[in-house]
Amino acid sequence: QRGAMEWQPEPNGKECWGSFIRLLWTRNLTIDGVTVADYAPPATGSGYSGTWAFMLGGRDGRVSGCTIKRRDYGTAIHNDGIHLLHGQHWRIVGNDIQSGDDCVPIGGETTASLVAEPDAIRYVTLAGNTFDSTRGFAVRAYVLAGQTGTGWEVTNIIVDDCCGTAGAQRNGGIGVQDLNAGSAGAQIRNVTVNGVDLEVGSTTHDEVNAYGLWLQSAKNVTVNGRFKLTDKTSAATGFKLV
Repeated sequence: QRGAMEWQPEPNGKECWGSFIRLLWTRNLTIDGVTVADYAPPATGSGYSGTWAFMLGGRDGRVSGCTIKRRDYGTAIHNDGIHLLHGQHWRIVGNDIQSGDDCVPIGGETTASLVAEPDAIRYVTLAGNTFDSTRGFAVRAYVLAGQTGTGWEVTNIIVDDCCGTAGAQRNGGIGVQDLNAGSAGAQIRNVTVNGVDLEVGSTTHDEVNAYGLWLQSAKNVTVNGRFKLTDKTSAATGFKLV
């Protein structure tokens, strides 16, 4: 797919719900040069917060050269950039991603199809992307609490040569988190973060879980990068290791 996809308010004043681009259970999908741009949505607040730019999943996918312009409306969570919901062998490269929440979250959610048939996320590479998130991480690889078994695993993730800002109002830089207590990295493992350069936080944000790097119950994680933390009265915290 190539071109521009822009959202405009409906004539009746309704807002856009769900994902702008939702493509699940795909094979050999290529998305190249697509722009998702938001223009002056109605200022009703909560209705707009549930919109993701991309919801993707499947086998052998590639997202490259895309632009997501969403930061100005990211005052609430659930406003993701490129969300990989399930699948294996994906490359997300050379994109410019602005988001209200996480720029690139990698993890399954409790959608109807995944509850019935969980699909592990494996072999994902992010390279050469630029991030700008308001209330979320630049990259977050995660397993939600209650999601157990091989179908919910997140493994073999590479984040390479990415830069930008993250967690301007909430959360932080990079998150690798299995939220099942005591899982000891059984479900999220083999994550490599290399050459990342991120500025985390701002001088005015609310400091909720503001960490440059947050690792929780993850196994075989390697991090080589630069995290610049803000120096507010209560500065963003460097690391959280659980």
